[in-house]
Amino acid sequence: MKKNDFKPGTRVLASINDEEYGDHEMFKYVYDSYEDYTIIGTVLDQPSKPGRIFVAWDDSDFDPEGDVEIKLLTLESDKSDIEKDFKSVAKQVREKVKQAAALVREANKLAQKGHAKNLESMRANELISAMDDSGWRSSSWGC
Repeated sequence: MKKNDFKPGTRVLASINDEEYGDHEMFKYVYDSYEDYTIIGTVLDQPSKPGRIFVAWDDSDFDPEGDVEIKLLTLESDKSDIEKDFKSVAKQVREKVKQAAALVREANKLAQKGHAKNLESMRANELISAMDDSGWRSSSWGC
């Protein structure tokens, strides 16, 4: 999107992740993300640097006004299309994850057949890397 898409008064969204010690990490709006929440605001008519605009946020827990990178913003008018896209793809994703789970169980049986305690004992680092690359975090990896 370009700066021209964000005229004063335009409603925008972004996602926020509460980091440790009350810091906030802002990123492009994502639908239904664990531990993230959506922040909504209005574009202000204030001069800003290239690639940035000023936004007045509705949420009083967040900085009331801020100079924000345009690439982090989504037009509020696009929210329903994003939600529809999410829901249409979710079923396909669940089916792929179901298939992956079956393969992991099969690999674990093979590992046990080879006298390993479990799949982790076989140093299946590709699986752990793939899960990490996909945003999955688990404290039990490698335990």
